[in-house]
Amino acid sequence: MKGCKLDEKEAFYYLLEIPKLISKDLKANIKGINFYFYLYFRFKEDIVVSMFKEFPYIFCLNPEKILEHIKELKKYEFNDEETLHIIKKSGGLLASSTGTLSGIFDELTTKHNFSNEEIKTILWHYPEFVFQRKDNMLSQKVTLIK
Repeated sequence: MKGCKLDEKEAFYYLLEIPKLISKDLKANIKGINFYFYLYFRFKEDIVVSMFKEFPYIFCLNPEKILEHIKELKKYEFNDEETLHIIKKSGGLLASSTGTLSGIFDELTTKHNFSNEEIKTILWHYPEFVFQRKDNMLSQKVTLIK
């Protein structure tokens, strides 16, 4: 995995952890993902590699799918630090369906009157919260707690 600048042991570790990496066109995926993160956030390769080390599945993903998630992050004005944090700590935002981030923002702003900044603060402290929108789960939980 030349594009990641890992030593041989690290490369084997990730290939064993995520065997799907073996069947992917890593050269194309790494190139595309690096390009999109540089284009939209000016993240250099070392920053993308740090994301890979936290979420090695990233290079199994189609770069165009990553682009859709990047556009959502830009839409909600995530800064560089917030972007890195949610990607590294959410447990798989980039592997989720596109629209996951928009869905949580839409639900919390329209049904629960949160501002975008409040939602980003929640996601900073609880990045896995981004997945709580499935099947109206969040609204059902709010109703139960009331």
